Amino acid sequence: MAGGRTMTMTVIAALSLLMGVLGMIGSVGMVGDGLGITHLGSATSGPSVGSSSAPPPSDASMRVRVTLFGVLRLALSMVLVVGAVGTMGVRSSGRRASLVYAVGWIVLGGVEPWALRYRFGWEVVASATYPFLLLAVFNLPTWKAAFSPADSPKAETS
Repeated sequence: MAGGRTMTMTVIAALSLLMGVLGMIGSVGMVGDGLGITHLGSATSGPSVGSSSAPPPSDASMRVRVTLFGVLRLALSMVLVVGAVGTMGVRSSGRRASLVYAVGWIVLGGVEPWALRYRFGWEVVASATYPFLLLAVFNLPTWKAAFSPADSPKAETS
């Protein structure tokens, strides 16, 4: 452990764990919707007045896209859980995983509305709030230093 864990790091780790688990649950539902097993989310339901839901999946390509995005969300949520555990231990892998999640989620949030044909609105921006927070916090100089790998002594060979 490069630095001591602060209360803020503990809070971020706990929030990341919560967001990761909730993200995994939602992602599994999205995959189920795409595969036609469930009908939980708005990604595969028909639009209603004033909603930002996607058009009904009238073709197989939309179902494939919904499934693909669900799998991508699931993978990113798992990365966030790994990041939460690493953050709790103040490991450099926790910082890396959290940053991978943040960048991935922001990119996914920019592409998904276009690919699934729903409106880019406040819901999309709100879902990117936590990833932007992670980017900001994990790039603070004090956090970079705390999560930097400890200098390991080089093994001498004779």
